[in-house]
Amino acid sequence: MIKIYRYVLAVLGVLFFSSYVFADIEGIAAYVNKFDQDNPGENRCCSGCDDLSTGDNLAGYLADKLDTWGWDRINEPANTGVEFHEWADVNEDGSGADHSSPYGADSFDIAYISTHGGYDCSPDDWSRIWMGDGTEECTVNYGEGSANDAMWGDSDLNIIILDACQTAKLCVWEGGGYGSNIADGNLMILNGLTLPRKSGQVNYAAFRSSWQ
Repeated sequence: MIKIYRYVLAVLGVLFFSSYVFADIEGIAAYVNKFDQDNPGENRCCSGCDDLSTGDNLAGYLADKLDTWGWDRINEPANTGVEFHEWADVNEDGSGADHSSPYGADSFDIAYISTHGGYDCSPDDWSRIWMGDGTEECTVNYGEGSANDAMWGDSDLNIIILDACQTAKLCVWEGGGYGSNIADGNLMILNGLTLPRKSGQVNYAAFRSSWQ
């Protein structure tokens, strides 16, 4: 994982250089720490999900890095501010608006999210990330079949980092779930996790060390 983040860091350097020639360079660093199981009745998602503890630190650390590097626009949505329509594509789901500036994930050059995730390899092959706003759909599914909600990179997005469990499963890859059906155009890197991620401060320390 650390090697992957360092490769992402190198690509970010290319994007930063390119911004002087082409256009503004922009990033979104989102997190969902609070879920329905521990906060019932608050219009949150995932009744079976425990709260997370370090999403704010992870997203905040990346946002601070982008600010230090002089990026032009950085958005930091949190908890119920992380909404389905901002991560889903209108061509896959009618309520999707990830291409729309200033909040849609695909209107940025890099998108990061810390949340809960999951996957399925039968009968279709897809992964999912949990949103924070329970008044909209609660999961963005990406992969093969009718469950797909995503098409990242068909606007501005170059890199998406899905810091959530099981967001890059081998069985989904082998089934064709992480191909041209979810990524197009500008997307260069989709970074996710195969296994459950490290917990708490261990994950935060590993994340920080990878961006030094």
